[in-house]
Amino acid sequence: MPSTVFAIDTFVSSDSPIESHRFANEILGAGFVVRAIDSSNIVPWTDVRQVHAIAKAHNIAIQYGATEAVMMVLRFNDMARRTLH
Repeated sequence: MPSTVFAIDTFVSSDSPIESHRFANEILGAGFVVRAIDSSNIVPWTDVRQVHAIAKAHNIAIQYGATEAVMMVLRFNDMARRTLH
């Protein structure tokens, strides 16, 4: 049995000319999205870093996104940009 399992789900994107880019502005085709914050869950930062390390080790493009709670989204995206890239 694996010690860790990561769920795979869909992620909404506003990557279209008619959508507002203030919410869910992840770019289609630019890599999978790690959604670490939504209306019911906040993923531990160590898990986010583990997924990032796996993707980086295999040269897989990755994006970071969150849904709901706009201030949490902004803080998470800023933290991910500063510490993971």
